[in-house]
Amino acid sequence: MQAEDWNGFTKVEIVRAERTLCYCQAWVQHQKIPHRPCLWRYW
Repeated sequence: MQAEDWNGFTKVEIVRAERTLCYCQAWVQHQKIPHRPCLWRYW
């Protein structure tokens, strides 16, 4: 998997967050907005 930059987050970082707790809604919405409520697996 390529670690291409996706709105400031690499796919590796997204997968890592997915495997630990959850990842921020900002990732899901392709936005750079921090401190959003986290969601469980979405993809």
